[in-house]
Amino acid sequence: MNYLKGALSAIAAVTLVLLGPSAVMAIRYQEKVTGLAVLTSELLSPVFWLSVLAVFGLFWMAGRLANKFLRILLFWIPATSISAIGCMVLTFILYVIFRFHRA
Repeated sequence: MNYLKGALSAIAAVTLVLLGPSAVMAIRYQEKVTGLAVLTSELLSPVFWLSVLAVFGLFWMAGRLANKFLRILLFWIPATSISAIGCMVLTFILYVIFRFHRA
């Protein structure tokens, strides 16, 4: 179960940091970067990885809470929701790439 909590924390942290602040900043400042350049610029940034480590630590600590209600409220619900959203976004992007590859 500890491996599952760790993997879920890591996936949720990367998804939250990748889709959260970067999407808001791109919309707010209307950056002109398109395609995979947005993703590569984010993944190579040290601020991105420091944010991922901070969010991962928060999820890791929330998953270790002794109170079952707080653990469900602060870890299981957010981590599974964020991971599911990340998987849906990745699936949609891959679908679009493979569907319109020959267009």
